[in-house]
Amino acid sequence: MCPACIATAAWIAAGTTSAGAFFGIVLKDLPRRGRRKPARAYEPAPPDPDRASHSRAKTTELRCLCGAIQIQLSGKPTEQFYCHCDDCQATHGAAYTGVAVYPAAAVKVSEGEPATWTLTRLPRSRCAGCGTHLFAQVPSLGVCAVSANLLPVGEFRPQFHQQCRYAVLPVQDDLPHFASFPPQFGGTDERVEW
Repeated sequence: MCPACIATAAWIAAGTTSAGAFFGIVLKDLPRRGRRKPARAYEPAPPDPDRASHSRAKTTELRCLCGAIQIQLSGKPTEQFYCHCDDCQATHGAAYTGVAVYPAAAVKVSEGEPATWTLTRLPRSRCAGCGTHLFAQVPSLGVCAVSANLLPVGEFRPQFHQQCRYAVLPVQDDLPHFASFPPQFGGTDERVEW
């Protein structure tokens, strides 16, 4: 086990919540670091023909803030963007929200029962306990729009902004800002310049 794994295991085993208590337990157990060994040349492993034929899509597990709901995402998102529409503003209580779009079949609630409701037309799911916004279903396109704040750090890579005609807080960045929906969602290429 590496020092970080030892530290994590000690933290969990001790049931501590303070950093002082954590370091008091762990530091005595960590190996002393000496001089580093010279790096060895990287040698890739030979390809495994059995593994190549059984490759699996990436699976990501998400949880709401209280942990009552668990979601499994299969594969990668088809689109990632910021939405400025008035529905997202109303449901999230924010000027805009980050969205990661997955095929509907790739989003599975594996634990818990989310509460589902509709503001105008899209069924939206959230945790009934903590209120975390989980995803919105877009039945006409066969996709789910997952709240990007639930993704692991570094996994949200937005490609554009949409519905910027409703923006209450213009965002200046290098991404395209579509006035309505972008062409890939049946909209136009009309853009907003701030």
